[in-house]
Amino acid sequence: MSTTFGIIDKVTGNAVPIARRVGRSTGESKVTITSLGELSLFILRNMDKETKVVAMDNSAQGIHTIGDITHHPGFVEIDWDLIPTGFGVC
Repeated sequence: MSTTFGIIDKVTGNAVPIARRVGRSTGESKVTITSLGELSLFILRNMDKETKVVAMDNSAQGIHTIGDITHHPGFVEIDWDLIPTGFGVC
């Protein structure tokens, strides 16, 4: 199961994708969460860890804040193999 997480842009009201969760949480979990590029990583490192995130294309699966992402045991700062195309990421 995979989910893209974003933060809400206060100017436009749109969700901006910042991280992607990939994997299953059954048995021996192989879940990875990665930022969606350098700007996303900057946001994850520098915004308040209590900043709410939204699940954009699936359920939240226990991820509700930036801190939930960055403190997740499967968090990898940038895994280029897991970044989906179509988000404007090089």
